[in-house]
Amino acid sequence: MSKKVIVLADNSYTIRRIIELSFSEIDTIEVRSFENGSGIKEKLLQLNPAVVIVDVKLPETSGYDVCRFVNETPSLRSCRVFLMKGSFEPVDSEMIKSLRYEDLVTKPFDSNALVAAVM
Repeated sequence: MSKKVIVLADNSYTIRRIIELSFSEIDTIEVRSFENGSGIKEKLLQLNPAVVIVDVKLPETSGYDVCRFVNETPSLRSCRVFLMKGSFEPVDSEMIKSLRYEDLVTKPFDSNALVAAVM
């Protein structure tokens, strides 16, 4: 049985570790983590993830751009996107209206709730 790939992109090492550890006990999941958006579009095409968890303020390319890329790429159409933001970070209301995503997760977050939403 092949594993479901989750692509996680966040510049915070702590956030990446929390999410990686949250999914580590689930044998059917493989989390691939990235600290910035450099080359992320190519990585998405290579990995063909089931889920993308991305920070809207991701360095090098925004989480909005990553979400738009997933939305517009036919081979990634079934991929579910979870956008993340800091509790005091503003959200681009106009931008977010034009995107297809599962949820906007505010940090700090309940890791059990995130796992349940992704599963």
